[in-house]
Amino acid sequence: MRQSINRNIIRGTILLSLLLITMCWAHGYAQHLTIRNDATMRLHGSAVMRIAGDLTAQGSYVSDQASKTVIGGSNDAYITGSIRPGAVSKFGSGTLYVKHGFSTDGFITLNDGNIVTLTTPLTLGTTSRLIGESQSQYVIGRAAANRTVGTGSSDFGGLGCSITSGATDIGDTRLTRLSGPGTAVSDATYAGINRQWWLYPDTDPTGGRTLTFSWELDDDNGKDLTKLQIWKSTDYGVSWSQVGATQDASATRVVTLTGETTLGRYTVSDINNPLTNASSFATNLICDPTPQLITSTTPSAKQTVAVKYLGGASGKVYGLSVRFRFDPTIVS
Repeated sequence: MRQSINRNIIRGTILLSLLLITMCWAHGYAQHLTIRNDATMRLHGSAVMRIAGDLTAQGSYVSDQASKTVIGGSNDAYITGSIRPGAVSKFGSGTLYVKHGFSTDGFITLNDGNIVTLTTPLTLGTTSRLIGESQSQYVIGRAAANRTVGTGSSDFGGLGCSITSGATDIGDTRLTRLSGPGTAVSDATYAGINRQWWLYPDTDPTGGRTLTFSWELDDDNGKDLTKLQIWKSTDYGVSWSQVGATQDASATRVVTLTGETTLGRYTVSDINNPLTNASSFATNLICDPTPQLITSTTPSAKQTVAVKYLGGASGKVYGLSVRFRFDPTIVS
């Protein structure tokens, strides 16, 4: 159903390079918005686009930093295709699924419900922040931010990781956060919380920095919050070591690590779930059964693991790691 732009829906100026846009209106919102073929939709100034359902960009959807896209409702919705919005406000209890990720220089505000990134990260631009995360109201999947930290401090746009200032100029530092079900570092027996932070600077802080990590209740993954430990990997998730002291974060879900002179990947677990033999898996790979240590009680037994790729990176799998461990009492 094609209709003209309604002033109650959008305020400001909208420029369309090609008039190939389909909208359906309902209750003062665009129920769905589809930008077809090679069309471009751009919001200028303080324009506001309100969408209760899906945003599909077969062309592209872009907007100035001061403009806002208000999206969501009681039903689940999808963002698909090429978009670079300004500010984004997520409303409604339905889950907003982001199929191809997007980057923005505006604020992303969660007012209700979750945002789930399916294949590529939600990327915060240099001035962007993630606001309003709380229980059952946060970004699940991958979120990323790059900041020019230098000798200063940063909280990476509110992704639950912060670094203090220090004497060493560490240059640009990229943070990738993994959160939600399926993101815990684990082995066949033990698992950490459902969250990881991958922190990589241009130059390691040889003078030492303090890191702080925080998360939502949804990602506790059954851990004892009174006896938490931080775990670190310096080989891209192949192996993990416990760093720092045991901490009680039951009141805050915040843990701190001091004196870090090299950065890498971090997660949190409790003293009853050591991650010494754990490894982390890419979230755009699904293993069936779930990634695990496959064991056998007899040398002749055969077990099969099927790996399904969920997309991203132009459909190519750039690396797949499989580790084998043999029990000498079973296999000689």
